[in-house]
Amino acid sequence: MADAGDVLSGEADDHFHDECGVFGIFGRQDAAAIVTLGLHALQHRGQEAAGIVSYDGSQFHVERHVGLIGDTFTKQSVLDRLPENLHRWRLVRGLAVLAVDTRKLFFHPGFSLITILVALAGHVNLSLVVYVLAIALGLEVHVLDCLVLVPPVILIMTLPISIAGWGVRETAMVTAFAFVGVSHDSALVLSILFGIITMLTALPGGVVFLLAGGRKMEQEELAAEEAEGR
Repeated sequence: MADAGDVLSGEADDHFHDECGVFGIFGRQDAAAIVTLGLHALQHRGQEAAGIVSYDGSQFHVERHVGLIGDTFTKQSVLDRLPENLHRWRLVRGLAVLAVDTRKLFFHPGFSLITILVALAGHVNLSLVVYVLAIALGLEVHVLDCLVLVPPVILIMTLPISIAGWGVRETAMVTAFAFVGVSHDSALVLSILFGIITMLTALPGGVVFLLAGGRKMEQEELAAEEAEGR
């Protein structure tokens, strides 16, 4: 028979250790997929390992792995062993692609350098576009002003609170260029012109995407991912 002290000790130890994060869903067919996203949001609570237990109505499915959610549960070999309502989610597959690209960015110096150079070139190009527009409007701004002020404006535009950054860009542009003496009305016109030109230059890419068959391209990418997983 077990000693009473051992039993009491076992009951006292029956709890989560190391401030583990727990996420649970019930009553939904896509529960496993939502749990995966929930664990990703709780990643700061357990970066060493994670596990998912799902029930499909007849049996339990268990997956436990060491490492980050983006590096383990988004691998095709892992998703194939979980219920289909998890690995069929496009968002979950997107996390897998994001994890691969992130590893390339941080662990391959050559890839990182190219990414940084392309990003810098893009920001410089957009800053020069704003500078040319400002000169055309007769605004007294220096090219260095645009190189310093435009990148933060572009960063603020990425906030998912408007359509294509409209409104957010105008507010940020008016606020930023006020520091170099540009009036609110002039900065607003500058921002609108910048938005129109950005939209017009992006249209050819959209036309090419439509003519090439965007859905067909997506299906080909999914087929390639499945082939790699096998």
